[in-house]
Amino acid sequence: MQRKHFLPLVFAALPFAAPAGGGAWDGIYSCVISAPGLSTQSYITVNGQTDGQAIFAVAAARAAEPFYGYGIGRIDGTTFSGNTMFERPFSMSGSSSGFTGTIGIVAGNATVTASANCTRIW
Repeated sequence: MQRKHFLPLVFAALPFAAPAGGGAWDGIYSCVISAPGLSTQSYITVNGQTDGQAIFAVAAARAAEPFYGYGIGRIDGTTFSGNTMFERPFSMSGSSSGFTGTIGIVAGNATVTASANCTRIW
């Protein structure tokens, strides 16, 4: 299967998995992610549990995605914070409709702190 046809199939299958989640911020967000010298539009997925534990992932939606990474933490009201895959802290503020904050991601070959400004699309 060609890569350009695979991603829509993944997004199409996500609504069927939604009832198993339970986190208030669960969804796919369209984000402007900015790091020193780089800024791009990308997607972040958030999947949480009813107890507040959650994970975010910067989705590699393109073959040449400039950023990637994930973080595991806790959602407490309007704040989602924790540590990334390389032990960098992240902190996001907002709600299930959108959020802003800082995330630690990989850009090129370096680990950087980036800002994310996100709006929920699903």
